[in-house]
Amino acid sequence: MAPTGLAILLGAGPVVGHGIARALASPEQGNLAIALISRRQEKLTDLVNLLKTQCPGAVAEGFVSDTNPDNLSNAFSQIASHPSFHNLPLRAAIFNPKCPSRVPYLEETFSHFNGHLTEYVGGAFAFSQLVVQRLLADHASQPATLAEGSPKKGTIIFTGVTGALKCNANFAASLTTATKVHRWESSLASTLQSPASPPSNERSKIIIKVKTNIQNKIKKPKQQPKSRTKHQNQNNKSNSKAQYPIIIPQSLFSTTTPMPTQSETPKQSAPNSTPHPPNSAHSTKS
Repeated sequence: MAPTGLAILLGAGPVVGHGIARALASPEQGNLAIALISRRQEKLTDLVNLLKTQCPGAVAEGFVSDTNPDNLSNAFSQIASHPSFHNLPLRAAIFNPKCPSRVPYLEETFSHFNGHLTEYVGGAFAFSQLVVQRLLADHASQPATLAEGSPKKGTIIFTGVTGALKCNANFAASLTTATKVHRWESSLASTLQSPASPPSNERSKIIIKVKTNIQNKIKKPKQQPKSRTKHQNQNNKSNSKAQYPIIIPQSLFSTTTPMPTQSETPKQSAPNSTPHPPNSAHSTKS
């Protein structure tokens, strides 16, 4: 099945980036051609080959860039002129770079802290601006915003902003950048929002679950509480081996904005009844 559009993924890593790219390239989900952007050419080559093996017929190409505005602009120019993406409109763009930093407060430096802001927050601004320019160019005959009756132009997703909702010690740079990007994507959604469209059509929260064995990543307690039964302990062990498949709603990449069906409507759960998901993202539809 030929791709119906193009997706640009900045931050094509081996775990979350790979999972997102695989879902977007899958004919059953995104059915999109993928332009992967990463800092290292060797990782891009490996990921492109892996995607084409996992998704036969997938269209995927790699481009080297970081979040520097000039480098990003050059990468977007290469994507626009690449023959693999000829006549494919941009449907989705995902900002997925990882900038982890765990430094004690008194050991943090101004240059290191400011560098994180520039790389992550500045990168989110530069990336989303290039994406919006491309979306408007691909839909030049339509209004710039979601006017009444105008089809949706595309989706912008920012991953990793769950950190904006938490406060942990020794993560000043990482949590500050996550908070700034969280506010930036909210501002972007408001900027692109049409008065004729409700806010729910413009911005939504998406849970991204990565298909990987997380057993080795879970810190097991040194001693199980005595109140737990043997049956409960067995359940905990089985849950630690659970795998999380990537599930991305296909409606994100369609040119219309359908009303959610009963199966698509998220179920309300009791407070504190389930653990928080490992990753989350925010999307902006323009």
